[in-house]
Amino acid sequence: MRANSEDQTLEAAVLRAFPWLVAALVLSAALLVLPPAGDRRWDLLVHLTALVAFSFALTFALASYGDAPWFDGRGWPVARRRFVTAVTLIVIVTGVTGLVTLASAAAMQYQPSLQFLQLLSALDIAWVVAGTTLALRSLWGNVAAGVGGTMMSIVCVSSIALYLTEVGLAPDQGWQVDGAEMLRLVLPFDVAAALITIGLTVLASRHTSGDVAGKTPVV
Repeated sequence: MRANSEDQTLEAAVLRAFPWLVAALVLSAALLVLPPAGDRRWDLLVHLTALVAFSFALTFALASYGDAPWFDGRGWPVARRRFVTAVTLIVIVTGVTGLVTLASAAAMQYQPSLQFLQLLSALDIAWVVAGTTLALRSLWGNVAAGVGGTMMSIVCVSSIALYLTEVGLAPDQGWQVDGAEMLRLVLPFDVAAALITIGLTVLASRHTSGDVAGKTPVV
């Protein structure tokens, strides 16, 4: 259905995200009944994949709200308003994903250092997946957004999987920190993903700046 003009706001996007947060927190509580596995690497990767899928789905749920003309009263150029709108949606998705990560990682009974690794990984991946998905949707539609967001998700999760395969976990099943391997296996992917996301977001803001006014999103 089409959203009314009064629904095309930041507040509406936040309200749309709220049921997703509540549902995910309830499901996180159910994880308390799962017994910890002997090797927590598999738990971590399956859990991270679920968190990334959650952020990807939430991005699509909120994407149409970004079609509305936000921040009209500030006198900004259209391209700037589009860019700030995209950043705001990315922040919402990333923030909700972070809260879900905190709750579900605690329910999974990870060591504190492993909870911290999972939070860093989920936040890092959520924002680039959300940004890439939103930008590609603005540029080339939902199919391109789905393909691009999926590819970004796979690459980012794979970098964490590669690190865990090469380095493993600490004897207490916590995060085994190896700075050299992080620089070799994880950070290059992070930097590339960030640059791609920022570039696509800027391109989408400029590309759509001429046909934003009066556009009504479908939600």
